[in-house]
Amino acid sequence: KIVLEGVDVDSALAELEKADVLVIVTPIYWFSFTAQLKLVLDKMYAYMRKKDALHVKEAVLLVCGGGSNEEFYSEIKKSFEFMCKFMNWTNRGVLVASGLHKTDSILSSKQLVNAKNLGREI
Repeated sequence: KIVLEGVDVDSALAELEKADVLVIVTPIYWFSFTAQLKLVLDKMYAYMRKKDALHVKEAVLLVCGGGSNEEFYSEIKKSFEFMCKFMNWTNRGVLVASGLHKTDSILSSKQLVNAKNLGREI
């Protein structure tokens, strides 16, 4: 049983069985997903293969980080694109909120508005 910061991953995956859209939200860490999120994604894949239970049809990636260079985010975008192709999910896109150095920097980011608009579309 895996528990991350008080969240039972198996229970969360059981809830994911009801989802049509997967929204992945993460800070960038060494040009990729955080280790904690990677663990959940790996567990999700194993869960799905075992139960054939996930009905996700679409996915979107929201990623934030301190780096302002768009190239810093190319690897996580590529990983997400491959994940969507492999899982046969429609890629609804990637939103990158870059240049965030303080905890509340996102509040003044244009990407926060873009994320809200995307949420309304889904």
